[in-house]
Amino acid sequence: SKDPFNALLNFKCALEYHNLNQTASATSFYLRAAEYGNSLISYNSLLKIAECLNDQNGRENTVKNSYLQAIALQPERP
Repeated sequence: SKDPFNALLNFKCALEYHNLNQTASATSFYLRAAEYGNSLISYNSLLKIAECLNDQNGRENTVKNSYLQAIALQPERP
């Protein structure tokens, strides 16, 4: 991509990998989206990261941490 710091493009790329069940690649792009995005993109990316990691065994603490980071970012959201 000509714009690797574009949070929305990273999020969309992550969604495509996620739809292909490529959770490691999806997580990588969700992390980039969370880092470069506004609070809404970051929040949704953290939730998707938790979803990806939940599909992997033995990642319970990381899943919980992703949810806690999302809550801390936007505590008013459900």
